[in-house]
Amino acid sequence: MELKPILKKIPQFCHKKKIVFIKTHKTGGSTIFNILTRLAKRKNMTIACLKQFTWPELFQPHQIANYSSRHARLFTSHVRYNRKSMQSYFPRDETFYFTILRDSFQQWVSSFTYFKFSEKLVLFHHREILKFVKRLTKKFPDVRYVRKGDKIHYLLKNPNLFDLGLDHAYHDRMNVVAQYVEGLRKDFDLVMFMEDFNSSLLILKEMLCLSDDDILYLKMNERPANEKNRFNFKNMADLRESIYYLNKADMFLYDYFMTIFKTYSQKVSDKLAKYQKSLDNIYEICIDKRWMEIAYGNRYYSGYKLKEKINGTDPNLCKHIIMNERQITKKLCGYAP
Repeated sequence: MELKPILKKIPQFCHKKKIVFIKTHKTGGSTIFNILTRLAKRKNMTIACLKQFTWPELFQPHQIANYSSRHARLFTSHVRYNRKSMQSYFPRDETFYFTILRDSFQQWVSSFTYFKFSEKLVLFHHREILKFVKRLTKKFPDVRYVRKGDKIHYLLKNPNLFDLGLDHAYHDRMNVVAQYVEGLRKDFDLVMFMEDFNSSLLILKEMLCLSDDDILYLKMNERPANEKNRFNFKNMADLRESIYYLNKADMFLYDYFMTIFKTYSQKVSDKLAKYQKSLDNIYEICIDKRWMEIAYGNRYYSGYKLKEKINGTDPNLCKHIIMNERQITKKLCGYAP
C-alpha cells in the first residue's frame, strides 16, 4: 500500500448528495446515528428505513421500505455491507460512504458484557473465558456455545469484517482478508476510529462541509460504570493476547485503515481543544443530570435529563441530542429496533 507521508488537505465530498454509514457493533454508532439524523433534518434528507431488522443478513435493496421510489439520501442502519447491492441503490459516485472501527480487545469486552455472553454461555471467571476464546480460535462457531436462534455470536470473532461483508469462512485466510480490505479502501471515503472519536468527527466535518453544530454530540448507548468494571480480572495479559489473536483479521483491517486515518488526523489536531470546549458547553447548556434508560433487549444505559429552562442554544438541538436510537427510529420510521 502506497501512501503519501504528508497530506496537504483533507479531501472534500460536499458534492455528494447521499450518505451511507455502515454501522459496526459497539463502536459509537448510536452517537453517530444521532448526529446524522440531525443533519438529515437540517438538510431535508429522506432517511432509508428498514422494513424490519435484518442483521446479520447481507444488505439487499428490498429491505428498505418503499425502496422502489429511491428517494432515500441517508442510510444509517445495522446491516451487513454488500457492495453490489448497496451501490446499486446508493451509487458510489453520488454517495459518501463511511464506517467506524474499534480496537479488537476493547470491542470484544464491550460486546461480551453488553450482550450478556457471560450469562448466555455460563462463563464468569477468567480461566473459563480464556479457555472459551482459545476454543473459538480453533473452531468457529462452536455449536456448543450457540443457542438456537441467537445470532449475536457472530460478534465473537472479527465482528467488523463480518459487518463489512466478509463471511467468517474466510477470516483465517489472510490473503483473502488482505484482498477484501483493499476493496473496502475503494468503497469507503472515510473509516473512523472510536479511539480517536473527536478527530474522526472533525475529519467528517471537513469532508462533508458540515457546521460546528452538526458534530455536537453526547455519548449514546453508553454502558453504566458498574458494567464497564465487571470485566476486570487481575491478570488480563493472556486474555488480551488471545482475543487479539482470535480477531487477527480485524486487527489487520484496523491497522490498515489507521495508517490512512493518521494522514487525516494530523490536519485537525489543532482543532481538538476548541471542539472539546464546545462539547462541554453543550452539555452544560442542555443537561440537568444523567440517569438510567432502557436500550435494546431491556438493557440499561446512561441517558440524559434535560434542564427545564435552556438558554444559549436552540432548545430543539438539546431535545434531539439526547434522543437514543430507538426513540429516533420510532419517530422517523414508525418502529423501534
